[in-house]
Amino acid sequence: MASRPRLSRQILVKVVPGAVLLVLLISLFTVRYVERELLALMQKDVEKHARNLERATQTELVRSIESSVAIAKNDVAVNSIVDTEYRNYILPSFVRSLEMPSAAAHNIAIVNYTGQRIAEKHPGRTEHEDCLEQWLPKVADGENYLAVHDSLLVVAAPILYGHHPEAAIVVTYPLDSFLGRLLEESEFQVDAFTFKGKAVATSDSRFVLPSGRLDGSASDWLVASCEISLIPGLEVVVMRSNFSASQATAFVRWSMVFSVGAILLVLLAGVLLAVKAATSPLHALIEAIDQVKFKRDLGRRVDVGGCHEFELLGKRFNSMLAELEKTTVTKEKHRIPALVARYTD
Repeated sequence: MASRPRLSRQILVKVVPGAVLLVLLISLFTVRYVERELLALMQKDVEKHARNLERATQTELVRSIESSVAIAKNDVAVNSIVDTEYRNYILPSFVRSLEMPSAAAHNIAIVNYTGQRIAEKHPGRTEHEDCLEQWLPKVADGENYLAVHDSLLVVAAPILYGHHPEAAIVVTYPLDSFLGRLLEESEFQVDAFTFKGKAVATSDSRFVLPSGRLDGSASDWLVASCEISLIPGLEVVVMRSNFSASQATAFVRWSMVFSVGAILLVLLAGVLLAVKAATSPLHALIEAIDQVKFKRDLGRRVDVGGCHEFELLGKRFNSMLAELEKTTVTKEKHRIPALVARYTD
């Protein structure tokens, strides 16, 4: 009859594969979870950057409006606009001396409500006239104006005299110049502004398609956008390459590989030690049985350690040997007188 496999082999065959599979499944789940959390964390960081850029843009737009209003309320502008005799001498010098808080290129003009230029910072530039029909009616009603026209940011404010609009301050900025100062350059990140879906300013022009749209698919980039409430249609778009995330997840994967290897080695060593601890009392018991069987050593006793069951088995075995020894000695005591009587008769 074929011999049965040893207990230690059975334990290794039955326990180790299941334990290895469990460790691998836990490791796979951990890697997936860490990757997902890492990407979510980076997405939150991209969204936070987009919100910060949106707030900075809103602040710059508000400053541009406030600066235009401050110029419109300046006494020189107000008094000169109604003094027809001197305004053609005073206003040009006044306008040329003005500087807006934004470092972006700009032009400042004072016009009347027929659209005629009275004074201009850079004479000969007529970009504000291209959108005259949009801003002039608003300012004529005493309202401030802020909008994007083609590639220009137009800011206009009325010059009031006795609460009545007399003229207007019009400030125009090239949109890419005004917004470009707010963009950050990064190896793994593209900051951009889009107006009605088309890029008007970007930190990296390589990602602008011929159609004017940004090139960044969801699989290759983490994307976040925020709308600029002061100018409908104007949005901040932040795109971050997944390359940095891929590097981090690759590091996590390799770390998990080495960790799993270490765990498996520790697990195997633990199983081997457990198998040895489990089979040592059995080996001691087998050795004692062999001593009794082949040497008739009924005085042999075993000291079986380990768990409670092995200890109980050792006590039962010792008790059985003690009974056998007692029975054998009693039989020998009765047998010897009988043999003596038999051979002396």
